[in-house]
Amino acid sequence: MDALYAPFATSDAGLVQIRATFQDTVSGMGFLISPWYAVTCAHVVNVALGRDIRDKSIPPEDVTVTVTAPLAEDVSDGEGGTGMPRITASLVRFRPPGRLPSDDIALLRLSRAAPQEVGMSLLAAIPAPSLANNELDVFGAPSGTTLPIHFPARFAGKTNQAWVQIDDVSNRGMFVTGGFSGGRVWSHDHEAAVGMVVAKHISPDQRVAFMIPAASILDFLKDMPGEIRRVSPGFCRAWTFTASISFLLILTHFLGDRMTNYPAGLALGAGNPVMNAFQGLRISSILVPLMLFMLISFSRSFSEHPWWQRVPLFGHMREPPKPARSKFTAILSLILFALLPVAGQVHFFEGFVTKGRVYIDPPVFGMTAEALGQEQQICDGYCTHVDAGRMRLVRPINNAPGGYFDNAYHYGELTAGNPKSNSVTFFPILEPVLYGIFLATSLGLLAYLLNCIFSAPIRLRAPAVVE
Repeated sequence: MDALYAPFATSDAGLVQIRATFQDTVSGMGFLISPWYAVTCAHVVNVALGRDIRDKSIPPEDVTVTVTAPLAEDVSDGEGGTGMPRITASLVRFRPPGRLPSDDIALLRLSRAAPQEVGMSLLAAIPAPSLANNELDVFGAPSGTTLPIHFPARFAGKTNQAWVQIDDVSNRGMFVTGGFSGGRVWSHDHEAAVGMVVAKHISPDQRVAFMIPAASILDFLKDMPGEIRRVSPGFCRAWTFTASISFLLILTHFLGDRMTNYPAGLALGAGNPVMNAFQGLRISSILVPLMLFMLISFSRSFSEHPWWQRVPLFGHMREPPKPARSKFTAILSLILFALLPVAGQVHFFEGFVTKGRVYIDPPVFGMTAEALGQEQQICDGYCTHVDAGRMRLVRPINNAPGGYFDNAYHYGELTAGNPKSNSVTFFPILEPVLYGIFLATSLGLLAYLLNCIFSAPIRLRAPAVVE
């Protein structure tokens, strides 16, 4: 099984138990964030090492615990047989128990990679408002037992600067007990581990527990695998609307540039191909970077997913945001909403450079249309001038004030009898520079987007440890 396709981002992937090396007792739970690394509570490690549960001293460097996978009893045990994998793990990082952010977290490194069938749990930092009333899954072994069970829970909210409260929703005879510590808290809505069980309420009448949120865990782990969801709950809805409008606007102006007798009402160029292309350049210069930025934000938020799931699901109107369901839809979205829009922007910019003319308002510069006409300049309300260009300004004569604003310059392709609809106000030097910057920005964002999408996730790049 390819590691990329191993169980990942499912409610049962990467679940493990932490046991004492010197005796076969369950100290608590944990979860794999890669085939080589597991996360658990520091006080679970204390219990596994036979230390006081509240011990705040850093354990010796050579200590080990045993990691087992309770949901993978039929996979290879690494010794020629099958059975529940048992892997020795060393302590890499240890933050002593406490109630400050990132307290009571431990990172374990396995002596050999966990079987791919065990999978990996996706740890994702998600803002609290997006988790409100989320249906959660808590997995652990009640005290005095070795068989772990699932409990449904619901996100309640922060209780102090470090912990978040989760409430029992099952009303069954048992909820979170001591054996759940270090267990991953799974959000079915977001399809990710959003925290780790750290404590239960001491009163049996109050069926609540507490978790360390994923953001604190990721802050402690630093360069370890995990996602920080930077997109809003309604991202896919906003993306669908933005991408649809942008694509249609760019497409209709592209067609208006390429097709003769294109309906005037379908593009801002009023039926003039040169003006359709110029208005397309203005539109694409704003919308293309916006679309690419939205795609980058999503791809970074889902960076541990396979590449095709780093593209948002077009047409998804509900919360929270969801990734594309297949490679085909991801590729189609990239073509329609990234590659083609950038190609359209390049096309419009090329047309701006090679087509159309820059015109001036003659009286502003102390000139007359008749005089410019005698110089073989084209005039129809506005006139061309030998010095008028995209990157050049015209010097006024006869003590005229000249001008830059107030329609002193126009760009377009004037035809007799209809000058206004075939040219628009233009700002030489400034506009070409801005359009060039926007185009370079789009090309840079496209390159960065493709790198974000197709780079290997950290969970697969983490180095394996050889025994």
